[in-house]
Amino acid sequence: RRMGKTSLLKRLCKDADTHGFFAVYLDVGHRASALEFVAAVSEAVPERSLSAYIRDLGARAGALLDRVDKFRLSAGELGGLELETRQAAAQTWQEAIELLQRRLSYRPVLIVLDEFSVFIARLLKTRPDEAKQLLTALRAWRQTHAVACRFIFSGSIGLNRLLERHGLSTETNDCGDYKLPPFQLSAATEMVCALAQREGWPLTPADAASLCERVGWLSPYYVVTVLDESIRAAMFRLNAVSPGGLPLTAADIDAAFQALLNTRSQFSHWYSRLAEHFSSIELPWVRVALARIAARAVGLKLSTIGAIPGAPADVEGVILMLEEHGYVVQDGARVYFQSPLLRTYWKRHHAQ
Repeated sequence: RRMGKTSLLKRLCKDADTHGFFAVYLDVGHRASALEFVAAVSEAVPERSLSAYIRDLGARAGALLDRVDKFRLSAGELGGLELETRQAAAQTWQEAIELLQRRLSYRPVLIVLDEFSVFIARLLKTRPDEAKQLLTALRAWRQTHAVACRFIFSGSIGLNRLLERHGLSTETNDCGDYKLPPFQLSAATEMVCALAQREGWPLTPADAASLCERVGWLSPYYVVTVLDESIRAAMFRLNAVSPGGLPLTAADIDAAFQALLNTRSQFSHWYSRLAEHFSSIELPWVRVALARIAARAVGLKLSTIGAIPGAPADVEGVILMLEEHGYVVQDGARVYFQSPLLRTYWKRHHAQ
């Protein structure tokens, strides 16, 4: 979380047409069942829109001509509109996904599923058998001979590690795995300079690089948070209510870090929103665990966290949820705060 993956996925969908794909973006994190999931995917790819796209793709032809002809033939043979109508009347998710597969498999569709791992984590908890069956069905779909459509499964927790915990790693062993890393310093510096200029508070490359180096873990969220606070510091220094083209200074950046780290309310939502994700029984232990993790830059081993008195039965499940919501990251057997900025804040205000 907080890596800008949704923006990246939407940009990918926007550019997909240049590669001959009809792309759809769908956030499935809040879906509660396999039937809801399949229905959402079906609704995101309406037959009339897809058929019109394929006809247009044929008109543009070029190097894609042979591929387009195959798609057009497949669409005609399958009777897409008829399948879509039957799918709407499907009684079970198994029937619905079979019809959806027959409608989309041999056509140039890119299905981008954001927060898929969050959806699967919930389904494994509430309907484990259904989750396993859905994963199996999706794998069988991807393994269909000469399949043309493609999937991207995205999420703020790692799908492979989640499935390993449940003995289901074979269900995605045909998928390529890509972990979205933080920005490189040069890219983050360039972004900060561009944003500062756009907001009317120019920043030198050297000061922008200094800001990024101090942020440490270059998630777009944290970089922009510090930049916003730096602008507020400059407005206070100059007694200004609007940008005047004057540059931000190193002193403004220093003031921003001090404000973010010293003012308890700056990141208070990170503390308070834990209550939204954990029960009243789990919550006190989670807060203690985070305080202990924050005490050391390298974090703690998972086994050490599990030994903290009052630990829940599924410690690894709790860590996965904390990772999903952007608090910590697990690297092998060690768990640590992914953001040095958030860790320093937590250590300063919540270590007790």
